[in-house]
Amino acid sequence: MRVGVFGTTDDAQCLAVAREVRALGAEDLLFEDDALEQECPVSILDGQMFYRGHDVTSLDAAYLRSVPAPWVPAMALDDELVLHDDWFIQYMRAREHSSFYMAWLLSLQAQGTPMVNGPHGASLMQYKPFQLETFRRIGAAIPRT
Repeated sequence: MRVGVFGTTDDAQCLAVAREVRALGAEDLLFEDDALEQECPVSILDGQMFYRGHDVTSLDAAYLRSVPAPWVPAMALDDELVLHDDWFIQYMRAREHSSFYMAWLLSLQAQGTPMVNGPHGASLMQYKPFQLETFRRIGAAIPRT
């Protein structure tokens, strides 16, 4: 059994999930969400997905910790936030990388790969007020924050 863990190699939760997968006798495959930025070999060819040279078209299950999202690159200059000179190129590249990963995850989901935090649910992870309101509506106790 092969279980994909999508996140980063320095994330304690990803590492813990990978350890549990191995403890259950399965193979863990850690997919770094910034692999394309690191220029790691990731590709799709004739319906097959390759990550670092390995065919990962099908997985038995997947755990999604994070989805790479495109952000406009900015920097602080004299206490002011300004865009990089090449912000548009960097943003478009980040957007394409994000789209690539999302397409891969959606393809796995369409194949019936069981997923924890699948792409549709994961896209809502950053909307904390929505999550809290949903929990409140179903009667869950929400601590004051």
